[in-house]
Parts: sequence; C-alpha cells; structure tokens
Amino acid sequence: MKFLSLLITMASAAPIPLDRFQAMLQTEVQHEFAVNHPHSRQLQDDLWDAALQHELNVAAEREALEHTPSPFLVCDFTLGKTGDLCRADVGAELKTDDLLPVINKFDQTCFIVEALPSVIAGPTNLAAIPLTAEMKMGQNLVDQIEQRQIQRMDATFCLGQVQTDEEAHDLAARVLSERERHLSAFVEGRVYRSQEREGFWRRRLQEDMDEAICESVYAEMELDISTSSLSIEFTEEHTRYSECLQALVVHLATRPEICFVGGYQRIQLLNDVSSGIVQDGENKNKLFHQRGLNGTGQVVAMSDTGVDVDNCYFYDPQTSVMKTRSIRFDPSARKIIQYYTFGDGYEGPSGHGTHVAGTIVGHRGDGRDGRGDGIAKGAKLAVFDMQGPEGMRRPHVLEMFEPGYVAGARIHSASWGIPNENRYTAFDRDIDKYLYDHPDFLFVVAAGNSGSGNIRNTVASPATTKNGIAVGATDNSIGGILAEFSSRGPTSDGRMKPDVVAPGLMITSARADPSLRGECDESNGLVQMSGTSMATPLVAGVAAVIRQYFAEGWYENGSKNQMIGYQPRASLVKAILINSGENLRGVSGSYPTEPYDMQQGFGRVNMKSSLPHGGDGSDMKAIFVNAQRISSGDEITYNVKINDAAVCSGPLSATLVWTDPAGAPFCNMGCVLNDLDLFLTRKGREGKIFPNNLNQADSTNNAERVRIENPLPGDTYSVHVKGTELLASQDYSLVISGCLTDATIKDDVTNDEESVAEHDADCEDGFGLISINDNMMKNCTWLSANIDEYGFLCSYTDIVSECPSTCNRCSYKQLEIGRGFITANLGSGTAPLRWYGITFDLKTRASLTFQGLSLYLSSKEAFRVQVFISNGDRNSVEKNPLAAWIPVCDAVVTGAGTAKEIKIEGSEHCRPFPMNENSFFTIQVEVEGTRPGLILSKHNDGMDHVVHVNEHMVIRSGGAAFGNEGYTLDGFVKYTTADDDNCRDSSGKVEIQEVGAKSCAWLEMNFHRFRHLCDTTQVASYCPRTCGVCKEKQ
Repeated sequence: MKFLSLLITMASAAPIPLDRFQAMLQTEVQHEFAVNHPHSRQLQDDLWDAALQHELNVAAEREALEHTPSPFLVCDFTLGKTGDLCRADVGAELKTDDLLPVINKFDQTCFIVEALPSVIAGPTNLAAIPLTAEMKMGQNLVDQIEQRQIQRMDATFCLGQVQTDEEAHDLAARVLSERERHLSAFVEGRVYRSQEREGFWRRRLQEDMDEAICESVYAEMELDISTSSLSIEFTEEHTRYSECLQALVVHLATRPEICFVGGYQRIQLLNDVSSGIVQDGENKNKLFHQRGLNGTGQVVAMSDTGVDVDNCYFYDPQTSVMKTRSIRFDPSARKIIQYYTFGDGYEGPSGHGTHVAGTIVGHRGDGRDGRGDGIAKGAKLAVFDMQGPEGMRRPHVLEMFEPGYVAGARIHSASWGIPNENRYTAFDRDIDKYLYDHPDFLFVVAAGNSGSGNIRNTVASPATTKNGIAVGATDNSIGGILAEFSSRGPTSDGRMKPDVVAPGLMITSARADPSLRGECDESNGLVQMSGTSMATPLVAGVAAVIRQYFAEGWYENGSKNQMIGYQPRASLVKAILINSGENLRGVSGSYPTEPYDMQQGFGRVNMKSSLPHGGDGSDMKAIFVNAQRISSGDEITYNVKINDAAVCSGPLSATLVWTDPAGAPFCNMGCVLNDLDLFLTRKGREGKIFPNNLNQADSTNNAERVRIENPLPGDTYSVHVKGTELLASQDYSLVISGCLTDATIKDDVTNDEESVAEHDADCEDGFGLISINDNMMKNCTWLSANIDEYGFLCSYTDIVSECPSTCNRCSYKQLEIGRGFITANLGSGTAPLRWYGITFDLKTRASLTFQGLSLYLSSKEAFRVQVFISNGDRNSVEKNPLAAWIPVCDAVVTGAGTAKEIKIEGSEHCRPFPMNENSFFTIQVEVEGTRPGLILSKHNDGMDHVVHVNEHMVIRSGGAAFGNEGYTLDGFVKYTTADDDNCRDSSGKVEIQEVGAKSCAWLEMNFHRFRHLCDTTQVASYCPRTCGVCKEKQ
C-alpha cells in the first residue's frame, strides 16, 4: 500500500535533508544530532533518517488507534514555481487551508500542517517529514533551562486546533495531562540521537527526577491561555528544578497539538532638544509644531510600568482616570483616555512609564509649553500597565493590543524587551499576525540596551518582529552619534535591525512622584533618563504627527486640507519614518558606521526630509502610495523627474514597506514570506539601482530604500516595485521624495517581458479643470457590484445622494424612526455615588443604526447616563474579559417621573452605531448613583428576543432580590433602519460634479488613489498622459 511504500522511502533517505531543515528553522535539532566522529556528516544523516522513520511510525500508530493528525513539514521544491501556486496546490492535495508558512523562496515553499500520515502519503510531488520533538523546540532552550535563564514557556498550538477561548482551555487541559506516558516514549526514541544527548535525557528524565517535587512545581506555575498558545510562567525558585522544567518541555513538544515550544526570560525595561531633532535634523527647529502638527486627533497606546496620572503633563481636572482591566475608555479626557491594569495600576517614584508617556503625548494642563512636552503633545494616551509586584509581566498579544485599538489608538509604543532573545519567536509571530490583520496599526518598539562593545545580534524580541519598527538610540548632537549601549542587529535570521534611530540620551520628560499632586517643571515634575526606551516613544510620537498629517490632508502641497484627508496604513507611516532616516556621523566608542548597517539601520528620523509642509520655503515634494496591491510577477512603475530649479537641492529617496504575513517561530533564512523588490532606473542609463546598499535585490527584509544623494537636475528616474515571490497578493506602501517636478508620477503594471513605454511628446494633459458627467454606463447597480474596488466613490456627496443604500449612508434620506421598549428596575438612591450598570442584549432582524435612548426616570434626581455597546450576545460578552465596549452616549439628565420622556440622542450626547442584520449586540446603560447587584433577564415579549419596528423587548428585575423597593427605568431604544423604503438608490447614472474643482496635475499627483477617474471618457481624453491612453486619444 502507498503508506508503507512511503515509510520505505523515508527510511532510506529523508525527503527533506538535515542541512536543509536547519536552514529553515533554528531549533534544538542542531544539538540533538551533533556528533563527534570522523564520519560525522554521514552519521548525522543516518541518525536523522532513523529519527524521522521512528516519528512517522509513532504518527501512523496514532492514526490507527485514535485517528488523530500529526504535524508535518511539507515542501514543494519545484524550481520557479511561485508561492501562491505552491500554497494552492498543497492546500488542495491535503484538503486544508490551515497551512503555516515556514519559507517561500524561488526554489522552495514549505508549510507546517496537521494531517494524517495516510493523507501525507498521497501526493507524489511534495516532500514531507513529521515534526519530531526537537524540531519544535527553540534552539538552545535545553541549555538555557540548565543555566536557569528561563522563566516563561510558550507552547504554540498548531493551526486548526482551536477557534474559541473555550476550545483553547479544553486543549490546554488535555495537553497538560498524561505526562508520564509521553516522557517514557521520548526517552525510548533518544537512541536515534547523538550519544551525548541520549545520555543527558536519560539522566535528567529518569535518574534526577523526583515526581513529587515536580508536581508541586507544576501546581504553582501560572497559566496564560489564548487561541494561539499556552504560556506557562514560573518563579526564580522554580528554575532550581531544571529537571522538572526539562520534563515539561519534552511533554509539550511531544504532543501532536503543539507545533513550537520556546523559553524566555522575564521582560526588561529598556530605559526638549530631541523633539526638534526629529522634526528638522541639525537645525533643531520645531517646524511641524509651528504649523499645528502635534498629534492632535490621534491616540497612542503604550505598554509600560504605568503612569503617574496627576503629573501636570497628564492631569485632567475635569475627569478622573478609571483604572480597570476592561476595555473602557473616555474620549473626552484631556490626556489619558484609557488605563488598562494588566499589572497593579501603581506607578512608583521616577517610574519608567511616566517618562515614556510624557515623551509621547505630555503637555502641561495649564496649556503652557513646558520643557517636558511630548513630540505629539496634542495627542491622547491609552495606557497598558504591565508592572506587577514581581516585575514586568508579558501578556498575550491580543490582550496587549486590543484595548488601545478599541479606544482609537493606531500606534503602540513598547519600551521593553526579552533579554538575550534575538530570534523570531512565537511572540513575534503573534505580533506580526495582529499587525497583518490590523493593517492600520503600527508597533514601535525599543531595540534594546545591550550593544556596548559594538556587539552584534543584540537587538531583542519583540524588536525582531517584521512589521514593527525597531528603534535604536543616539545622542542629541548635530549629525548624531549612536549611543554605545544601543543594541545592534541583525536578527538571527539576518534581517536589518534596528530600523531607525532617534535621540535617547539624557531625555527630559515627566517624573512620577506618588507623594505629590500636580508636580510640574518648577516642582520636581521632570527627570532625565537614557536608553532606547526614551528613543522609542519619540518615534511613536512622530508616527502620531504623521497620521495627523494625512488625516488633515497636508500631503498634497504642504497645506492643511481636511477635504482630502485619509487614514494612512501603518506600512505608509513606517515607510515615511524609514525614508526620513539620515546617516549618523559616528558611534560612541569610536566604532565606524555607514549607511544601512546593523547599528543605525536606515538612520536618524527627520520628518522634514519626507513630509512637505510649506513652512521652510523648500521645494521638496513627496509622492505617497498607500496600500497598493500587487500580485506575483507584476511590476508597477512610477516615473519621476528631478526639478531643475536652483532653489531645490537634496537627495532622491524611495522607500518601500509592506506588512508581511506572520512567519514561523524560529524561522532561519526565510522569515519574510512575500518578497517584493524595489529598484530604480535612470532614463538614458543602463542598469538597476538596488536598495539597502546592495548590488542585487533584497530578499531578506520587508523594508527597502534607495537613496541617490545628488541627482542631476532634469534627470528622469523610474521607481519599480516588483512582486517577485508571493504566497498571495500583497499590499505595499511607497514614499518617493526629493526635488520633484509637479507632474511626476505615472503608474504601469507590467509582466517580466514588458517594459515601460516612453511618453508620446505630442500627448499632453490639459491645463483646465476636470469635469466628470458622462460616467459611461455607470450607475448605482454597477457601484453596488464593484463596491469593494470602488467604495471610495462614496466619499463624494454626489454619489452618496444618488446611491445612499449602496454607500450605507441612509442618513442622507428622510427616515422613519423605530423604537424597541425597555423596562428595568434601579435600586433606591441611598447609596453613595458609584458606577453600576444594567445590561441587555438584542438581535437585529434588519440592518440598524443605533441613534440613542429615551428614558423614563422615576427618581427626580440628576443622573449621569452612559451607554456602551458590545458585539455579541450577553452570555458571550460577559465571559470575555476582552470584549470591546464602545461608548455611544454620555449625558447628564434629571428624572421627571414616569410621565415625562427624557431623550438622550443627537450629536451632542450620542454617536450613531451601525448594527448589521441578524446580529447580536449587548447594550449596557450605566447610571451614576444606582444600587449594586442588579439581576436582569430577557423576557419573551417579541419574537426570538428580536427588536424591530413597533415591537417590544422587556428587561425585568430579579424579583425577590429587591422586593417592592426601587425605582423603574423605562424607555425606548431609538434607531434607524437601513432598509427603509425611503432609502433607495436612484436608477440614473452616477455623476461626480464636485471633481470639477480638480486638475490633471492633481490627478497625476494622486493617481494611486484616484486612477478610477480615468475610466470616464472625459477625464481620459482631457488627461491622456496621466491616464496612459495616449494611443487612444483622437
């Protein structure tokens, strides 16, 4: 049979050799098969083949007895076959979409997949081997346990194992059982490893172990479970019993549900002139602050030790900061809108987090400029407190990022790291996955403080993520000197880190002092600190300013124009930061440095070199491409011309960044899975100009920059972006800056055989305004069918008024108001003012937009009423501590008895909240001053507890718990229906008259966002060069 023939083949020669596996993943395989023998290579290969044969037999037995799958490494080694085709073929052959990419190169695409051995035996075009225990263990894990360096283990679940938190907890319970049986089987299999390791494991797992001691150690460990992993934390005392920890590692690694096991140390902290340096380089002018660009309208999240909330740089006399481990936030707060207490909620004297927070958003409460002002002093802060009695605690990624994201933060600053961990870990993978799933979210992280002596590979996780931006530290001098302590790259898999550097030496910022209230500049409210911890919040603050720059529409000509504002992707913000980097003049300690090295990365951040702002008389211009999609083999080209005006000078710089899919933990030579390539060509010259100071394409990094220091006036360059090797289509962002002419951008998609056509000299754009009113055959039906691609057309009021239903903007039409009825009891008002809530859930029959509440308050007292909504039914929301509660209403009202309705609605008190059809939502009404312990239950009025027009939903109290006491709160949910008869699309053609205010030059500068306008004959005929239709022009 086919399965037995596969066993015979694997026994004679492994389909994936030992050296090829070691090039893919950094695991304990290196130590388990290390032999000291004259014929060591042949002996290693023999042991490797025998070990795989043994593991395959174990997997086959598991299938026969339990019919459960095992993890395999599956590869397609077809030369030149693109990753997307490999992925499709592997998924089709194995009948699964749960493929964890390991490497994607020209000659190999590999995945880890859970499958039955009989299924793996089927495809003849794929190479596959089972994952042995040591293949799952991170490299050096065993030695680190022996040296007492590990205080946390992460066991990563194989893809497809769990979907919900409940399933994750059930799986963790199963994984942590039956330890003895797995240990025995592991020891028996050591005969296929080196003699040294075989002896080590027999001694540690059989001779040294005291089961009673180990059981007590296991009982005291703290578990942290998510849908991606099981994490186990233990104390310094537990590390004494290394044999128990080794046994735990073996048990986890031998479980078929586990694909990776890593061990880590406890995370550590990585401890006014600087603000000017990152805005204007050596001139140190606060150019962007002078123009009002200071982070206004932005929220930045920060994970650290906490914040002294009453320091003058954060103090808010109008509101008090609520510290809680729930996703609550107050957008009306002056500075701190959220304080999530994963830690203890306490910030000690001269606390690290207070200093970091001040560097990002600090601004005096009296409105005056202070010496401790943050770079984004107009922004607000979401705090994630990680400090507990035993030090900094590392959360799961979802809990760390989600509270701030729900509160509106699109930047997260982390000034901490995992010491001596230079690899791409499971934690890095989880971060990259979150960033990939939330492409507008940027993670800014400290590189580390372990670089003294110019030691390479000291950048510490999570600065080793692909999609975050790692920050090193410099002094405040002109030209910049890298701080000697700043950690150096590369990562263990060869990627360039840090990405950028910023001032981090003797930085002045807010000082924590729990004994004082309102401490400020003149009252011991400031302190100086040094470290990459101080450089990181500076870059996070710059990122907030960049987001404001785009939200307020400064990007077109350096002037504010909110009509064209948009929210940039994180990849664009990162590209701008990298594009702005300026070379340092040296390294502290007299070590040499040069562009693109592993000390400074892309250089020191200087916003002025990437963002035109109109404040310095410079003619520097920039082109911003936000989230352009590209497929394998495609090439997109942007043609730019250097201005020949004497007033403009400076380099031509192009930077490409993409948010790469999450890689495999411990990846070695292929952590970047989607390989895009950036290169420049010069008109009239042969040859390509490659990025990152290389003489060939860069296949290692997902950030690439080409800089030409002295381009000649009048020269034309083509900036090429190529989708070289992709697992799937990929969005990228691109920045091109320099002394560019007004009309400089053209976009072509070509394949490898095509080249970019030269412009027809007789084909020129018109100079008047664009008028669009033909829209050949385009109507609301067409827009509805193409809404995914052309959804941005709904930003035009002309389109919205014609197609309100398609654009989901029914508020443009007159709507009938429907109401659902609510009844509930509130306790008598004798208790002190505190926060309690009443909660009910509902299911929508149609798509609704929540507009507010109408209440009847029996008690004739003043109450503050807040309304929060969460997605999901009440049971699921209450069981989920990370459930997102969105604030929708906030008002102070006075009860007037049961005869008078009190309306809480309108933009002053509420904001609309969309509710999709056939969905559950939980609504919580918080009334200040009510009695605790209210028990509510759904009442069966209305079909299936559904709120619909003219139907009622009733919430009743717990009856006997209150007797006849209490005041009633009755009222209505006010909402509008998206499917109302008055909200229908028109049948006529779509017309965009308002674009008539734009010119062909505007279209050319914004072609990456508005290329769809060339679909109209009027625009194409008026702007043929920009639209690339010169040959069609009559």
